[in-house]
Amino acid sequence: MYVRRIPIDAAADVAEQVALNLEAHAPFSLEQLCHGWILAPSDTEALVMATHRRLFPVGDWSEAKAVLPAFLPLLGGVPDGPVVRLWQRDGVLVLAAWDEGRRLPACVLARRCGDREHAEVRKELLAVAGQRLGGSLPAVEEQTGHPVVREVPRSGGCEFGLVPAGASTGSWLRLSGPQLEAADLRDKTVLLAQRRRVRRDGWLWRGAAAAAAAVVLAVIAEGALMLAGGRMEKTRTELQGRAEAVREIEAAHALGNRIEELAGRRFRPLEMLAMLNQVRPAGIQFLRCSNQGLWTLEIEAQSTEAAGVGGFESALRALPALASVEIRDVRLRDGITTFQLQAVFRENFWATGGRP
Repeated sequence: MYVRRIPIDAAADVAEQVALNLEAHAPFSLEQLCHGWILAPSDTEALVMATHRRLFPVGDWSEAKAVLPAFLPLLGGVPDGPVVRLWQRDGVLVLAAWDEGRRLPACVLARRCGDREHAEVRKELLAVAGQRLGGSLPAVEEQTGHPVVREVPRSGGCEFGLVPAGASTGSWLRLSGPQLEAADLRDKTVLLAQRRRVRRDGWLWRGAAAAAAAVVLAVIAEGALMLAGGRMEKTRTELQGRAEAVREIEAAHALGNRIEELAGRRFRPLEMLAMLNQVRPAGIQFLRCSNQGLWTLEIEAQSTEAAGVGGFESALRALPALASVEIRDVRLRDGITTFQLQAVFRENFWATGGRP
């Protein structure tokens, strides 16, 4: 497997820089490789990983969250200084070497070996690591334990580490969701199509869920409308049952209003005449009186003093109960003045208790 640490320009596209490096240094063309990368937190370097497509495990990986190299648990925990880590698993000896102040290893090597070849393979790997680190070999750490991969809740990422036998904790390499996608060794075109399919399926699922929710809401709304319709029909039936009682109440109310109106509009000739007599001078006599409608009083009168007729008219106009006063057909004969008096009273005078 091809593993190489390369510098990265943070301002340029990482995928393009990885592809250019593979084209320049990998033993096979980019079309023949399955590759991925791990970007350092500083965004200034990346660990590029690639393998030939023929060596890629055969099988259906479409349901896998990610397909990653088996040595990732060895990278858990960044060492404080230069160090070489050795880990043997299932007959494969894996080496990872760090130089001073770097977050990613300078090289990652792996060789398959049996029990008799272990010492020779170990010596060979250490020699290659020394060359990669500039000729000096730092301290060697023998790693033991079994690899553990665990998901990080709510981030879409995973943690990789070696947990020694009998221990519950270890050093972990954490990769976020986007970092997992970048490190995935599967064909990037296939991964993109898969992500689009997953996204499409997600939208279809959300659409189906929304449609189901809309159907449920429609059923609930229909039930609510039916219930409301039943209540309205019940209310309408109750109102129809009470319609006769309402009509009787309305008739009684109308009769009361009519009686009250008639009480206020009855003929009041004596009250009218008494009110006119309050301002009638002693020299004027009323000879005949008649009503014209409810509010008009017609009077035939005579006076022994002609001048008293005008004063009587002025006094009548000053009465608040009268709407209008008219004196006509004034005649003088043998010292007696006769005239016709028409007094129109205000309609609401008695309805307001005698107030104007």
